[in-house]
Amino acid sequence: MAVEIKFGDHVKEALEICKANLVPTLATPIVSALPIILIYGVAMGLTMATESGLIMLLALPLIIVASLFQGVVFINWMAAIKAAKHEGKAIEIGSLLDFSNIVSKMLTWLIMGILFNICIIPGVIVCFAPCIVADKPGTSPIDAIKAALSFGKGNIVPLLILMIVLFLVYLVGAIACGIGALFTGPLAIATWYLAYDTHKASVEAAAAEGGVQLS
Repeated sequence: MAVEIKFGDHVKEALEICKANLVPTLATPIVSALPIILIYGVAMGLTMATESGLIMLLALPLIIVASLFQGVVFINWMAAIKAAKHEGKAIEIGSLLDFSNIVSKMLTWLIMGILFNICIIPGVIVCFAPCIVADKPGTSPIDAIKAALSFGKGNIVPLLILMIVLFLVYLVGAIACGIGALFTGPLAIATWYLAYDTHKASVEAAAAEGGVQLS
């Protein structure tokens, strides 16, 4: 039976947390994008100076790694949202740079990203995988994907609507010359995690039925 995701409630709760932690909220997209901007900027500068496209080709692996780093920051932001909700902890910018379990975070983000790019629906089905890794740091990427899949295949419609809502939340800020996205981007990610958090018991039950125990 599909769960009922109360989108408005999750957005409202996320908004309260983000407003109470405004500086780290605005820092999240900056910290996540900085490596990509620096690598791309240097590569473009060298390309223009040398008039060689080889520089950009050589920089491509670094840009990919930087993109995965962005996923790490976003998962760390989810973990910070969890602590803010359940423990009342103020979010610190330093928590965005938590490199523990970095391989698990990167691989989970990579697999989900590949599924989104192959076809949107598979990505939607496993969209709770990063939330699982943020909530349960010891979970392997494969178990996170399998657990998210077990839950997602029975909740395709509500998860698809959730992703649309998250996109619209982000879009509200992006329309304002992109500046507003510094707030609405982290707001969307916080909403994403809080939707998972509300239905965590259902995710764990579905995962157990699929042979994955989330500790």
